[in-house]
Amino acid sequence: MSLCETHLTSQDKINVPGYTWFGFNRSKIHRKAPKASGGVGVLVKNWLFELFNVSVVDKSFDGILGIKFTGRSTEFEFLVFACYLPPENSSRGRDAQSYYAHLLSQIYMSNEHDGIYLIGDFNSRIGSLSETLNDIDNLPKRQPLDKSINQHGHELLDFLNEAKFCVLNGRFPNDNFTSISKKGKAVVDYICVPQDINEYLNYFKVLTIQSIVNDNRLLELIGDKSKLPDHSVIMCEFKVTHHGLSYRIKDQTHCQPRFKLDRIPLNFMASDIRRSALFEVIDKIERCRETQDNVDKIYDNLCTVVLTEMNEKIPKTGYDRANKRLKNRKPYWNDNLTNLWNDMRHKEKDFVQCDGNRNVKSALRREYSQARDVFDKNLRRTERTYKKAMAVDIETMVTTNPNEFWEKIRKLGPRNMKDIPMEVVDESGEVLTNEKDVLNKWRINFENLYNGKNNTEFENDHYNQSKVHKQLLESEMEDPLFMPNEDLNSNITIDEITNKVMHAKSKSASGPDQIPYGVLKYPIIIQTLQQLFQLIFDTSIIPTIWRKAIICPVLKDPSSDLRVPMNYRDDRITKLAFNADYNRCTDNWCSELKDILCKLNLEHYFDSKTAINLKTVEMNIQHLYSNIWNDNIQQVPKLRTYITFKSAFNQEQYVKINLTKVERSHLAQFRCGILPLRIETGRYIGERPEERLCKFCTADVTETETHFLLDCTFYSDIREHVFGELLLTTSFISMDNNEKLIF
Repeated sequence: MSLCETHLTSQDKINVPGYTWFGFNRSKIHRKAPKASGGVGVLVKNWLFELFNVSVVDKSFDGILGIKFTGRSTEFEFLVFACYLPPENSSRGRDAQSYYAHLLSQIYMSNEHDGIYLIGDFNSRIGSLSETLNDIDNLPKRQPLDKSINQHGHELLDFLNEAKFCVLNGRFPNDNFTSISKKGKAVVDYICVPQDINEYLNYFKVLTIQSIVNDNRLLELIGDKSKLPDHSVIMCEFKVTHHGLSYRIKDQTHCQPRFKLDRIPLNFMASDIRRSALFEVIDKIERCRETQDNVDKIYDNLCTVVLTEMNEKIPKTGYDRANKRLKNRKPYWNDNLTNLWNDMRHKEKDFVQCDGNRNVKSALRREYSQARDVFDKNLRRTERTYKKAMAVDIETMVTTNPNEFWEKIRKLGPRNMKDIPMEVVDESGEVLTNEKDVLNKWRINFENLYNGKNNTEFENDHYNQSKVHKQLLESEMEDPLFMPNEDLNSNITIDEITNKVMHAKSKSASGPDQIPYGVLKYPIIIQTLQQLFQLIFDTSIIPTIWRKAIICPVLKDPSSDLRVPMNYRDDRITKLAFNADYNRCTDNWCSELKDILCKLNLEHYFDSKTAINLKTVEMNIQHLYSNIWNDNIQQVPKLRTYITFKSAFNQEQYVKINLTKVERSHLAQFRCGILPLRIETGRYIGERPEERLCKFCTADVTETETHFLLDCTFYSDIREHVFGELLLTTSFISMDNNEKLIF
């Protein structure tokens, strides 16, 4: 699958389940460009890696990506070039000759390959001009839809004539325009192949985007951020069996139908046939021999009875792409948008199929353009209205149910990507894409994780203590005076089973036996389970299927590599996965606690898992925030006076004094440097600090808090009244101004 104009930057890639991405992104992007431009790529189905070795052979010219496919069991080889040539009125599309010269050189160097396929957007319109010699070349005549010709089209024809290639567009019945927009319709995307392999092509079709949306019922996925592209999809099929290569396409994994557990009927497990079958299972439990095979057969019969009843009574939904779309449908889609879409589609069809004169074509194009504008405007308006209503609903929501609140919040965010790529990175850093190797790597990693292999944090001491404790218990049980624990050794009761089953979550995922909790909450099934659990308790034999589990990997860190199995954890083995990869677990309360202890220099308590004296924690917290305060206070110019007398991170005495509100306010303003003195007011009129002189005295100095309190002669009478004899003491007079402030 070749893609043009991917608009990806740097090492970005496209992730599609079941495919592997090979991309070539444009590196030279203008620094003021709102988004990336250009770029080509190829998506290769993963099953092809079982038949071919796939490698990149050309990424040296902007807009050209060459992919080589080499058969693993044969010598069959072919090349696929994903191409994008910018329009001729673009600054990047003016050198079409160099572009085609590079392509031609690649073809000459690869002339021994069995097939070469050029696929992409060439922005070339070749009209009715022929790229073959009709009298000599044995090829069907091309029936063009687009009669226009541009300069890029002439360059493409010269290239095709020299390379002995031909275009497939116009030579097959399912042809159509490859670009349909409000500007018009054109054929600018092509598949080009050598003339001598044209006979091996048995399928070619051009699908417009609107037809794909309608055929797959994707209308309700269209939104403001998922606009339809103007270019069509070109499909092609070719045969390679004549080279001795036999295809083996793997069947799609069979997906079991999902039961609608919220629609379990009232007569579930109420028929005489099902009840008789369960009574038969109970009878077998009572009469069976205590062997693993018998226990497995009993549980298998129980599962068969329950699954048969589920298939007959509970409605289900299968895995269908047409149904899957409903999960991601746009919630604001309505009948009006559907009608506007259908109207736009019909007008586009009339415009594309029009063969009348120029006036008729222009009128149809205007109608199509207007219908498209109306649809786009209504789509954006509907989406904005829906989002506004959602915001108002969240703001005005009053509920005492926290689940309802967080359910609405959860729906607001983007959906998480749950797909795991079918590739892994091995120990040497090499990327493995073969499905067999990938699955084997996952199997080995999780097998080692479950069995404790290569686990440096395995607690041998705890294991040894457990073995000793087990031996002691067994020796005590042999003592005639041993009194067993009746609570642990008494028979399992119906009430115990009922309590556990009824408190289980009905919508929890089922295990390998495919039995969900929701169908177990019926008396006849609970009675059967009680008999089964009692048999297991008495014989110490569990069904074999209980030893199996479905691994549901969950990525630990969203920024980690998706291709490394140990970057995932399984909810069922949360603690084991946490111990096995302790340092990577960064999104839980435990890691937050460790971060706090690291800041307090107490991380050794966390590592050794020992208790911490709270007095030590309190002292370290005070020391930490005292250092933070000392660092931050130096960066605030307004606190020039505050820094002078505030030397410790503690409560000041003036806070404890019984001052009036006005007095406390003035004192706080003085300490924080926000009194209306020239040092502050001068900033607002653009004066430099040395220009902010005191206007109330002749000292010709800057009016700061120190000058205002200690030196300004304008306030001498007030100063003598407040400080009194203190001003005349020898010790006070000998101090500098900073010492006087602190004093």
